[in-house]
Amino acid sequence: IASRMKFGSTNGSGSGQTGSPNGNSDSGARSGKPGIGGLGGYTLDHWSRPTSSVEGTIIISVKVNARGNVTSASYAGGSGSAAANIAARNSCIAAAKASTFSVPKNTTTDAVGTITYRFE
Repeated sequence: IASRMKFGSTNGSGSGQTGSPNGNSDSGARSGKPGIGGLGGYTLDHWSRPTSSVEGTIIISVKVNARGNVTSASYAGGSGSAAANIAARNSCIAAAKASTFSVPKNTTTDAVGTITYRFE
């Protein structure tokens, strides 16, 4: 998983403990692969791949229920041509909604965080 994700801080708020601000990895093939933030203790169980023909970063705000399902997703920001491309943003929103998380033991509430998609 470390080769597919980058953990870090986020401006969002959620329940649980904050993950490491240093993350797992800043290198490796990341094209179209997500990183998560603000979901301390959660791990990405299954992620759907978005599509983009342009470079940049797209950040999607997500709400995850106690079963690990994404119950809502919306565009939160980004950079580069990908962030300006409505099709790329919509593809990331759809991919986020199709993703699932492994949740911390005894989780009973929803959590809010972000998924960051990088297209290089």
